[in-house]
Amino acid sequence: MSVIKDSVKLKKQYSESEELLDSVQGVIILLIAAAILLSVVIQYNLGLLNFTEKYREYATLRVLGGYNTDIKSLIFKSSLIPYGDRVDNWLDCWVVFFLDYMSEQSQQPRFHIHLIYD
Repeated sequence: MSVIKDSVKLKKQYSESEELLDSVQGVIILLIAAAILLSVVIQYNLGLLNFTEKYREYATLRVLGGYNTDIKSLIFKSSLIPYGDRVDNWLDCWVVFFLDYMSEQSQQPRFHIHLIYD
């Protein structure tokens, strides 16, 4: 009577582990894409919330005699500029994360990025 009932080849184990890692990597990519989409939706909703909160202020300016072009310019500046700053900070975080992730994956020493603003 034999004690060993089954054997698995090393190549088969490697191929099964590669399949498992590919599926895990797919799930991770899906989670990252969902996180990016969620952050974009949140940023968009924050911009809309900012606009609706300032609606009374714009109405007050109109009652006080402000022209439509001036008010539209004010709306554009007060909504778009902070949104651009948030997107810029978000992209900076993702660049740093991506470079850090790539340095871990390549097994090389970590390097740091220095972002320079004008």
